[in-house]
Amino acid sequence: DLSGNYYHSVDMQRSTATGMTAMEAEATRSIVHTRQMVGKTAVRYSFHGVDLNYAFKADLRNILTQSQPSTTVTDLSNQLEISCILPWSISTKATCNVITRIGYTDRSMNRSVVLCGLSASRDFGHFNVGLTANDLFHHNDRLTCVLNEQGRLETINTKYLPSYVLAHVYYRWEIAKKKHQKD
Repeated sequence: DLSGNYYHSVDMQRSTATGMTAMEAEATRSIVHTRQMVGKTAVRYSFHGVDLNYAFKADLRNILTQSQPSTTVTDLSNQLEISCILPWSISTKATCNVITRIGYTDRSMNRSVVLCGLSASRDFGHFNVGLTANDLFHHNDRLTCVLNEQGRLETINTKYLPSYVLAHVYYRWEIAKKKHQKD
């Protein structure tokens, strides 16, 4: 799957000078052209009760502005998921997602992050009991940095648990419609 986007925006450069005229204020505007290409692919394979899923995503952005040099950034994501059913009907799943960022001017953004998770569960009739562990290596941050259309970094404070272990028990309640007999 391949898609492309084009964004045309105006970047307002902040000036420290006070009492600017309208002509000076116009000079602080910068036209920004952002071209984005996103490619995705996925492969699934099953053998002897083991399911393998692999997904790859590449996001390439080129940002051209009048006030700054051209910037090209790339975000790569590789995700592998393995699931199988163990003896005693225990369903298991392991996931590993490697996210790599390349080309950012801020060196803290150029990095690779490995996010891994494990889960296991078992059905007991209408009950399901399970255990899930997310972000085993504690690589995920509460702060998310993204590059906006102007080529500037924005820091977003996300509200989620970056790393956790969760035990769960739930009950499935099914209500079936009663069949009406015809007279």
